[in-house]
Amino acid sequence: AMAAGRAVLTGRASEEARLPMGPLADAVRRWAGGAEAVPSRLAEHLRGSIADGIVAENASHLIALSMGLRIPDARVRELDPQRLQAESLAAWDSWLRSLGNALLCVEDLHWADPDSIHALERAATHAPPGLSILATARPNAIIPAGFSAVPLHPVSLQAIGAIAARVLESPVSGELAAWIAARADGNPFVAEELARFLRAERLIHGDPARLASAPTRIPPGLQGLLVARLDALPAAAKDALKAASVVGSVFWPSVAGVPEEDIEEAARRGLVDEAAQTLLPGEREFLFRHALLREAALSLLPKRVRARRHAEAAARLEARAADVGRTALILAAAQ
Repeated sequence: AMAAGRAVLTGRASEEARLPMGPLADAVRRWAGGAEAVPSRLAEHLRGSIADGIVAENASHLIALSMGLRIPDARVRELDPQRLQAESLAAWDSWLRSLGNALLCVEDLHWADPDSIHALERAATHAPPGLSILATARPNAIIPAGFSAVPLHPVSLQAIGAIAARVLESPVSGELAAWIAARADGNPFVAEELARFLRAERLIHGDPARLASAPTRIPPGLQGLLVARLDALPAAAKDALKAASVVGSVFWPSVAGVPEEDIEEAARRGLVDEAAQTLLPGEREFLFRHALLREAALSLLPKRVRARRHAEAAARLEARAADVGRTALILAAAQ
């Protein structure tokens, strides 16, 4: 799409909490490119994209408020709840129309909040000219009106070989690709982790890469592979990831109560990524590379430690409510 000159926007729904307008709000934050750090600046950015005048100002405030942000001087705050919801959906329609020739990608639609689903259904059934919407969801997820389902099949042997080559930074032999494919069961994430395991155990050699010898031990299942990767971290980075896993698949070091440098070490080793934009202004946001990796880290914490960490994270999030708005309270409640 980008090669064809189309703008590409991406938004992800949150697993931990049904955030207001979750995936669409995430797309707006990424689109704003940092203007989200101050709610009023985000509203100004939105106003400039929609139109001129009072209508644009109201629409921008409606969008920001529906995202859970605080706009104290917004006139639209005085609307009754039913009209506020209707006007907010109309404001989102205006913003989507303003995108023009664009592709909106929504990740993890199965976690989206009802208002996001409603807005996406409106956009899909009355799509603005030039706008296309692509969403990913788990099997058996409810498909919103106006969307068509395209089931994904297990990845091919050729694709498994390409995945392994990317991880190992080398072409791979057919034998190695077949060995990984036989154990990955068509799952690309498992294929990645198997390739990383073989590299960490120094069982790869040659060009193209091939097995130096068959592993004498493979951790049982994907969970075992992921725990093995966590065990390979320096102790401080491993402890930091365990604490971060309590916050969620998306987390902030300050909320988790861990040093940023330990999370940076995990990022260098490909366990987490830093997000381009953040839900909490002024805080660096990171995300686990896969939900299963977060679950593996969480499994290493005793339940009593998890409970204490949840309470601490909730308190830190509640302290941000004054400047972040109800989004912080929703995240705190999810703890």
